[in-house]
Amino acid sequence: MILHARGNKPKVYADYSIAEMDQSWRMEKIAADLKFALVSDNAFFSPTNMGRISRKLGEVGYKNTELIPLWFERINQMVVEKKR
Repeated sequence: MILHARGNKPKVYADYSIAEMDQSWRMEKIAADLKFALVSDNAFFSPTNMGRISRKLGEVGYKNTELIPLWFERINQMVVEKKR
């Protein structure tokens, strides 16, 4: 919602650069929470929210090499369970 509220490419001076975002403890906390949601059997992470969050992280240019394989594993697990 925050990304959409700012409109189409506004001038924002308080945003993180990509390098700052990669080193941010806040983004590390978000990544840790996402990792938990992707690997835990006790956490429900709906496909709708997975897709929405994936798109938003892509829009801000955030990439995490530990998170991406977990994301694909979770999607594969969901497909296998759906086929049963």
